[in-house]
Amino acid sequence: MPKGIPNKRYTPELKQMAVEAVVKEGLSYNEAARIYGIDGHDRIQSWERIYLTEGPEGLALERRGRGSTGSPNTKAGIFTGIAAGYRSTAPCNLLLSSETDEENR
Repeated sequence: MPKGIPNKRYTPELKQMAVEAVVKEGLSYNEAARIYGIDGHDRIQSWERIYLTEGPEGLALERRGRGSTGSPNTKAGIFTGIAAGYRSTAPCNLLLSSETDEENR
């Protein structure tokens, strides 16, 4: 896509009309894309997936960028501990305790 041209934004109502035309009226993705002026049938496919799983309310959410990995707190906890000057000695203590256990055997 050339620089300076913003991505097209579609209203939730238009998304719902296009998806319902596919689901209820039996239009193909390409036909619905052409009728409603949507660039590419793959957008309607993704909207249909959202519509069927979350309902029409799901089409109103703004989804941009990469999805979440599901574990943002683990990385944040490490960085906040370092930033605060806190350094855990738990891994070292674990190593020391296993070494002393071997010596005592």
